[in-house]
Amino acid sequence: MEQLIKFWRTYDPPKENYAHQDDWEYLNKLPTWPIERVHSSRETFGERIKSERLDPDSNLYADLSLRPRPYIGNLCAAQVIILLLNPDYGYHDHYAETSKKFIGALEENLSQNITNSDFPFIYLNPEFAWHGGFAWWETKLKGVVVQLQQGHQLNTYSNALSYLSQRIACIELMPYASRHFGWPKYLQNLPSVKNAKAAVADLLRQPRDKRPAIVVARGATKGKWNIAMKQANQTLVVYDGTQARGASLSPATSGGNLILNAVRPKHKIR
Repeated sequence: MEQLIKFWRTYDPPKENYAHQDDWEYLNKLPTWPIERVHSSRETFGERIKSERLDPDSNLYADLSLRPRPYIGNLCAAQVIILLLNPDYGYHDHYAETSKKFIGALEENLSQNITNSDFPFIYLNPEFAWHGGFAWWETKLKGVVVQLQQGHQLNTYSNALSYLSQRIACIELMPYASRHFGWPKYLQNLPSVKNAKAAVADLLRQPRDKRPAIVVARGATKGKWNIAMKQANQTLVVYDGTQARGASLSPATSGGNLILNAVRPKHKIR
C-alpha cells in the first residue's frame, strides 16, 4: 500500500490535463493516440456545459479533465477495502471542481495527508451530500450505517456515517472517471493501474489477521483485479458477474455483511 500512496504523492500533472505524469507519458508513447476515447484537455465547468461532451453517456473510456480518484478513504487505517473499477462520471463532477473545499478534500485524499479525521472517506461526509459520490456511497451503505447507528448507540445518522467513514476505503482499478467502463489494452497498461493491482496483490499476500477485510465488488475477473472466486474466505468477498452489476453492499449481501462484521465495535459506544 505504501508504494501506491508514494506513486500518487509524486503526482505532478501536465498542463494539458489531470493525468498522472507517468500515465500521460505512457499514453503519448502509444503508436496511435486513442483520442476518440480519452478526453485529454482540461475543462472548466463553464466550458463543459457548452461542450459537445456535456452528455455523460458519451463513450469516453477516461476523462482526464477531472482530477483522478484512485482511492477514497484512509488506506492505512481502513478495516475494510472495497475494490471497484473506476470513478463514475456525472453532470455534477465539473461543477464539484469549482468548490475549493471539495478540491481540498480530493487533494488531501490523494496525498493521504488527511486532516478531516471525522470523514476521511469523503463520500460519506454530509458536507458533500450534494455530490453524486455521496449519493452513490450513502445509498450502497445505508443499511450498514443504520445497523451501526441503531445497534451501537451512535446517537445520530451523521455520527454513524463518520464512524464508518473512519473504517473503510475504496481502491479503483483505473483512477479516471467515465460513464461506462471500457478496458482496452492501452488502459490496462497504465502505470496507475499497475500500481493499484500491485498494492492489492501485496495485501492478499499478507496473513488474514494482519490486513483489512476486502470486498471485490467489481472487476474480479481475469485482466482486471485477477481475483478468483475460489480465493474467497472469511476476510475476502469476491462478487461474481451478477452481483457485480449492482455492487450492492447492504447487510443482506456477503459484501455488506463482511463490512458490518469488520467494523462493528466490540462493545457499545458510549
